[in-house]
Amino acid sequence: MKRTISNVLLAWAGAALMASGCATSNTAAIATAEKYRLPVERRLVTTEGKVVENTLDKAEDYERLGDINLQRGDITTAFVNYSRALQLEPGRLSASYKTGRLFLLKGMTDEAREEFEKIIKKDPKNALAHEGMGRAYLLEGNSDKAIEYFTKALNINDRLWETHNLIGIAFDRKREFSKAIDH
Repeated sequence: MKRTISNVLLAWAGAALMASGCATSNTAAIATAEKYRLPVERRLVTTEGKVVENTLDKAEDYERLGDINLQRGDITTAFVNYSRALQLEPGRLSASYKTGRLFLLKGMTDEAREEFEKIIKKDPKNALAHEGMGRAYLLEGNSDKAIEYFTKALNINDRLWETHNLIGIAFDRKREFSKAIDH
């Protein structure tokens, strides 16, 4: 049974509510997250809210459309398009990373870590995936784990200025000010 885009939007909203502190467990949020990874449909919702015939057939097209939606601030439609890209090409690491970052924006750290873990398993030298893991742990208040992943990211690519900033924040939270200043 195909789900409509409106069902996806409702599921996304429900997942966001569950992750934001409703009396629902994180397990339910994860289950909901999997529900809105719907099969590729022949319909597409544009950022203007119009339903048009979908002529996209490549994962890179869906990812590009997701990028456009994200730039316009339409996180939900961006997520749908990244999910479609991943359904067409499950090993597409860039779409998986972007999905993980969207989960972080929604405060869904468990789901974000799952995405970043998939990337790290396929590409252990992916500095941005390590940074994403660090971001998730930092959001959860686990500075030690955050520093561990930020350090891995910087060992791979020491030019990641945001990672330097984030590791500085993590050290600051641990009251290790000289290390924070170094970054």
